[in-house]
Amino acid sequence: MMDAFLGIFLMVLCVVGVVSIIRACALSLAASKHKGNRVYAVLLENSTADIELQMAMYSVEWDGALSGAKALAIDGGLDEETAEYCRRICEGSAFSFVSGEDAVALKKILFE
Repeated sequence: MMDAFLGIFLMVLCVVGVVSIIRACALSLAASKHKGNRVYAVLLENSTADIELQMAMYSVEWDGALSGAKALAIDGGLDEETAEYCRRICEGSAFSFVSGEDAVALKKILFE
């Protein structure tokens, strides 16, 4: 019984390892040769801003141009609690959280 459990556990670990290797290869193949030439911006306007931000981070990661690219999370009028939560999410990532007058100016330039 224990041998069967151990065998299944090892097979699951092997599958996870193979998927991780395939993911790493796909990211390296899809990476841009001209790193740092892109700017990604996401406008955060409502109560689902944290979910939108996490989805944008995942999309930017899969795009492959994350190395050296600029990524901006723009506060489009979030309440204080949501803005603080999004700011914390951005701290551990390639995204910069922009708020205040800078956010208003970027919103006008990029989204209007």
